[in-house]
Amino acid sequence: MSIDMKLQSSVVSASARAVELDRRSFLAGLGPGVCQIVFGDFPGGAFGRPLLTLAHCADPQLGFCRVDGADRPLPGAYEEDLARVEREIDIINKLNVDVALFCGDMVHEASDMTKDWPRLLKRFKVPVVVAPGNHDVGNEVDSEKLALFKSVFGADYRSVTVNGWKIIATNAQYAHTPGIGQVAHDA
Repeated sequence: MSIDMKLQSSVVSASARAVELDRRSFLAGLGPGVCQIVFGDFPGGAFGRPLLTLAHCADPQLGFCRVDGADRPLPGAYEEDLARVEREIDIINKLNVDVALFCGDMVHEASDMTKDWPRLLKRFKVPVVVAPGNHDVGNEVDSEKLALFKSVFGADYRSVTVNGWKIIATNAQYAHTPGIGQVAHDA
């Protein structure tokens, strides 16, 4: 069975269950959360646009599943999150995509940003674009958390052009930050 078929069957079986779960249980039980999206023309298409295959990933949130309802650490749960992200990277590398796009919440606590992500980023065989989430830089952008994010992932907004397609990632948390002009960020 191909990796695509495994992913499709796991998504179908996960969505077919009519079980009510809280967010933490839902995310913990999903396993690798990778969505492969293909943009462009079909072969012989009228527009002649080259294909772009993007792996869209959201909320890896290392450390999210390590706390219970009272925000107490659960033994071994961070390691489970880490193993899940390691599997996601394996899947992305096997899918032979052009770029991996992460849409925020790389960690549950910003203080965990430098713990594993520098090593994990080196495992990717494709360019990685990361937009920060509220767990990374704060609901209102916190300059210390922002500096930590940038030290690991680079600019909090950036673009990359792949196969003629421009992928843009922005820091949407600025929209929630009073005095946005006071927050220093790269031009």
